[in-house]
Amino acid sequence: MDHFERESRRLLDGLVRDLVRVARDAVKAEFAQARRGVRADRRTAKVRAKEAKKARREAARQARLAARAEKHEARAQERLERERLREERRAERERMRAELREVRERQRTREREQREQSRATRRTSTRGSDLLAGDVLRPNQLFVHKRRTDGSIQPLVRGDAPSAPPPAPI
Repeated sequence: MDHFERESRRLLDGLVRDLVRVARDAVKAEFAQARRGVRADRRTAKVRAKEAKKARREAARQARLAARAEKHEARAQERLERERLREERRAERERMRAELREVRERQRTREREQREQSRATRRTSTRGSDLLAGDVLRPNQLFVHKRRTDGSIQPLVRGDAPSAPPPAPI
């Protein structure tokens, strides 16, 4: 091998080495670019997953808050309904008490009028009636016999005087 061939081969080897180095650098750069792209894709996928997870959590939180608000609203409605029923019962009791007072007052008035009327009839009947004018009225006898201390029964005899008239019907 002569000098020229050696030099040309050396030059060619150097060029090949340079080309291999350039190719290697190009491949490295492409791989690095691809890795960056993959990393960026992973990073964006991770961010998207994180945001989706955050959105699911927020949706669940909003659902819980809505359920809680609905529950509070239902309790408030129940409370209002109970209060309304309580007021209705209270009003019904008051109405019944007022009605009872009114009935009692009418009954007292009726009894008072009957007493006054019976007093008035007694006064007029004792004054105007000559039949019973001198007699003392006695009530009907409740007992028609009595026991003596020795155990024997003695019949009671009614007197000749008339007894009191039966009470007036109410």
